[in-house]
Amino acid sequence: MADRVKKLKVNLRVNGIGLNNHLFPIILSVLLLLAVKACFYKRSSSRFSNMKLPPGPMQLLVIGNLHQLVGAPFHVVLHELSKSYGPICHLKLGQVSFVSVTSSEGAKEVLKAQELRFAQREKLPIMEMTSFDHNGITFSPYGEYWKKVRKICMMEILDTSGIGQQHFKSLRELEISALVESVRCTSQLPFNVSEMIFACANSIISKASFGSQCKRPDEYRLAIKEQFCLAGQFSFPMVFPSLQFLYHLDGTKAKMVRLHAVYNDILGSIITEIRIRAKSGDHSSSHEENLVDVLLRLQESPEKTGISLTDNMIKDIINDMIGGGTDTLPTAVECGLSEMLKNPDVMEKAQAELRDALKGKAILEETDLEKISYLKLIIKETFRMHPAATVYERVAREDCVVHGYDIPKDARVVINPWSLRRDPNYWENQRNSIPRDSRDLPLTWLGTISSFSCSVRGRGRVPQKGSRS
Repeated sequence: MADRVKKLKVNLRVNGIGLNNHLFPIILSVLLLLAVKACFYKRSSSRFSNMKLPPGPMQLLVIGNLHQLVGAPFHVVLHELSKSYGPICHLKLGQVSFVSVTSSEGAKEVLKAQELRFAQREKLPIMEMTSFDHNGITFSPYGEYWKKVRKICMMEILDTSGIGQQHFKSLRELEISALVESVRCTSQLPFNVSEMIFACANSIISKASFGSQCKRPDEYRLAIKEQFCLAGQFSFPMVFPSLQFLYHLDGTKAKMVRLHAVYNDILGSIITEIRIRAKSGDHSSSHEENLVDVLLRLQESPEKTGISLTDNMIKDIINDMIGGGTDTLPTAVECGLSEMLKNPDVMEKAQAELRDALKGKAILEETDLEKISYLKLIIKETFRMHPAATVYERVAREDCVVHGYDIPKDARVVINPWSLRRDPNYWENQRNSIPRDSRDLPLTWLGTISSFSCSVRGRGRVPQKGSRS
């Protein structure tokens, strides 16, 4: 029996990440699941009995379709299921209904035609544990507050004519130069590219957010990384919301409370220091306005924004901005490099173009990017093949109909951009690593293609620099 349990712990994989290593919560949760299923089975069955749900695989007692996620990442499983059950597929994962959408037409229906019905993002309990009153951008409920905070980010922070853009440009060039020099110094030794790019991206965004006021940058960066790791791990409460107490048993709650304390201490001291400096009138010529400066200025003028920003709101906004920017850049760069390494001819051509653009310069400047065309194609192809988020989840705010199928209220609607960008109806070669398909497409730096713009937009979308929707 012990060998079987050990083998189960090793083999069970959900979304590419192993299940919890603690045996006791697993055994306890299985027993509780049977009881929970018995309580809710009749109610859920009667609710869906009169609905025309999308087609999907047969469901097992208690776990539903959870067993079908074993052995492959979530987005890949959804892509394979769409081949058998169509572009709109229904799954029951534990207590939660999931509707997978893997066609551009279905994505347009969800995120454009009926965007108000699907404007709500899923609430992740693990992320909420580190939140300050749930006042951030990413997971705040759709409503007036979310729209006003998003407007602040768009108009005051991310607009290309906004705060300190020239300063941010110099900051980016300085940090990237330091990254290149660090790579050059370790060129004869193995090094972790992902770690170095993660640190560089975090440093750029952190300094743009609160300047040099952060006295514990390494601790803050490690806290963000640990939060991402915990949020990415599978846990039973994700699909069995009635079992939230398991977060206490497996230690997740304690870890997130500790991270919350770290965020509160670091961000609280930064806000206090910047507020004191502003009140003292200490505005040196070398100081550039940063994200915290802007938010504190808006805090003093609630009539301008329509909301009264509290310190906790500011902390949540800062965490969302830094976390979102830090996580996506290393992933994109790592994927682009791995594709070029698998295609040496592409790598050689890109290197030749860079050498020609440098023309004796020590480092490439942002103004030189206009001269680089082939590398842009590689970036476009990277965006296509490796989207920053492999799935986008929305929550149905009410019962509705999509392409003739009933979508129940509170169902998780999963848009799969990874599958969309491999649609044979749009791409001649779905697994093409050579930048050929992207050459003539109007692809923006957000990775948005005109025919696929619905896959990254909609009212639930987190604002990004350069966007206008």
